[in-house]
Amino acid sequence: MSRLWLIIAVLSLPCASYAAHITDKLLAGMYAEPSLEGSPIKLLASGTPVELQAEKNGFVKVQLVDGKEGWVEKRFLSDDTPSNVRLLDLQSKYRQQQTKLDGYEKELLELKKEKATSLKTDKIQASVTTKKMDADRLAKKKENALLRVKNKALSSEIKRLQGESQALVSSAAEEQSSLTNEQLYVWVWLLLIPIGIVVGRYWGMWISDQRQRKKHGGFRV
Repeated sequence: MSRLWLIIAVLSLPCASYAAHITDKLLAGMYAEPSLEGSPIKLLASGTPVELQAEKNGFVKVQLVDGKEGWVEKRFLSDDTPSNVRLLDLQSKYRQQQTKLDGYEKELLELKKEKATSLKTDKIQASVTTKKMDADRLAKKKENALLRVKNKALSSEIKRLQGESQALVSSAAEEQSSLTNEQLYVWVWLLLIPIGIVVGRYWGMWISDQRQRKKHGGFRV
């Protein structure tokens, strides 16, 4: 449908205008003089554009696009563009429009490919990001689990050390108490020995005195 509209648009374009064209006759002779005598200096194909300059004896003096001049029979000239020229012109314009259309279609295809590639890249990037986030979450879970295990082990170690510390404190207190009692016993014995000696001495003296008194009738000698 789009190509049909393109053809219609091409057909509606104005054709290039010249003063005159060679008619649909296949070839028309161009002579040096306004006469059929002699050979034509050039044969003009149908549709050749010419510029009109003068008219004489049924001939028209024309000038070609390349600047050459000559006389052509008036009956071979027409103000209307020949059908074959119009057809060629339309075909040329159609090819140009078709080339543009092909270019637009190619650009559209490239844009679609770029869009598809961009969408695919976005999906891949999103997938990579999701996987990375999942990996980070898993790593954090493992790290938290490891920290919990370490904390539990440290807590047990702290409790064990606290128990050992309390046991050491109790043992030290007992040893300190034992040392204090032993020191007390030493001091007591150190005090009792001289007291015992003194008491023993006086006890011996008293017994000796009693014996003397008993021997002498109760009197001290």
